[in-house]
Amino acid sequence: MYETTESEDPVVICGIGCRFGGGISSRQDYWEKLIKGVDCVTEIKGSRSDGRFDTKAFYHPSRDNNKPGKMYNCKGGYVEDFKTFDHRFWGLSKVESLALDPQIRKLLEVTYHCIEDSGTPPAQIKGTNTGVFVGITSSEYACVVGDPEVTNAYSNSGVNSCMAANRISYQFDLKGPSFPIDTASILPGTINPERSSTMGFPLASR
Repeated sequence: MYETTESEDPVVICGIGCRFGGGISSRQDYWEKLIKGVDCVTEIKGSRSDGRFDTKAFYHPSRDNNKPGKMYNCKGGYVEDFKTFDHRFWGLSKVESLALDPQIRKLLEVTYHCIEDSGTPPAQIKGTNTGVFVGITSSEYACVVGDPEVTNAYSNSGVNSCMAANRISYQFDLKGPSFPIDTASILPGTINPERSSTMGFPLASR
């Protein structure tokens, strides 16, 4: 979350919300993990029985194997608790929330925590000229909701990354610019101080 001021700094970070692997759900958690040198990379959890990614079906111990469809790495940093999204808090039906890309669910939660971390009541920015800028890329979840057996009226809007920023603007009733940027792996540096000076609290997320 960024707030422009008339000080020497054109942009000031006044609130942070985050979700990282290893159970990190706040900047305090993140800092503690850094200080302690904790490795948040873990084994991939999943099997055919629980419907998650089955590593045994794709694993090959050699990096030099030439077998197509195989991988030698079974570890990664993963964000958990995607099923704990409180759809009632956001005024969404259960059907709509299940069609919503998990990364957008996390965006909503992290945005709320970011605003809260800044010491600003979310109701205070309602209806303000606040801009939302989201760095986002592909959505693997589209493969799930694209199944004809589960596709519904919310499937398209739930996974389109073009609506990620708009979802935040809508949920928080923000009236400023709202757009996503396909960034793959970096946060876009697109907040123009001259333009942002007309906004309340420009929100940037990746």
